[in-house]
Amino acid sequence: MLTEISEKRLFPSMAPKGLSLPKGSKVFTIGSCFAREIEDALSTQFDFPVMSYQAPEDESYAGKARGVLNKFTPESMLRELEWLVALRKNFDQFDELTERLFLYQLSEDEVLDIGLHLTKPVSRQRFMQRRLSIFNIYKELESVDAVVVTLGNLEQHWLKDGRALESVSVNKRFIKAEYGALTVKKQGEDEVLKVVESLVALIRDINPAARIILTVSPVPMERTDIGEHIVLENFSNKLTLVRAAKYWAERVDNSYYFPSFEMVSFVGITAFKDDLRHVKPDVIRMIMYSFLTAVTA
Repeated sequence: MLTEISEKRLFPSMAPKGLSLPKGSKVFTIGSCFAREIEDALSTQFDFPVMSYQAPEDESYAGKARGVLNKFTPESMLRELEWLVALRKNFDQFDELTERLFLYQLSEDEVLDIGLHLTKPVSRQRFMQRRLSIFNIYKELESVDAVVVTLGNLEQHWLKDGRALESVSVNKRFIKAEYGALTVKKQGEDEVLKVVESLVALIRDINPAARIILTVSPVPMERTDIGEHIVLENFSNKLTLVRAAKYWAERVDNSYYFPSFEMVSFVGITAFKDDLRHVKPDVIRMIMYSFLTAVTA
């Protein structure tokens, strides 16, 4: 079925079958920057806990305070949920565990949160204060009606101490001494299947009743550090993520696959702005229209 989105463009309707999500449902979003687009486009229809995140303007990313919460790889999403689960079991470990996982000391007075997509060092006090806010938002997972996971990328950068760095490009200037020693890894198909399986299982453990909606962000990769051409690497990564997302959506109860990547690929290069990375607002609106038509019918 094709849906007309302008006088010159037709759009494929490929909504997941059997998914019902009434207006006003509480929906948790975790994943790449496309998760922020979903929140903006559907905020009048659903309640998104992540939109309650507040921060000073100089701690925002791409004009959104919650932009710092972007997660691009399945590994980074899993790591954040494992942090949540560990603290649900023993909140007394909040400072110790949070510092061990995410704190990167720059100087006596400044630290980075290596788990955030952030460009600004902060004090240790602010680091902990912000992490507590994030923890409280993530706790909403326990009571949401649905969880939308937007898988974005497969390349993960690792520090010398074995911890993953969420964003290389925005933190490059702050980790100069270690930048050249970063390790970049890309998981193979079998590894991606296992990580996505763990991600879905953990969401199901946190909230057994929630609908899980898996999708792959149509936003192309910004960079690649493994030597392949960015266009080839982007499609390789996206298709690996599509296969993993569809595989588990078909095998886990109350889980669904929504084809955001395929919809934009159908439209082609005209779906993107002049930077050839960000999807045009009218295309995003029609992806969301297709989603709404399916889940609220």
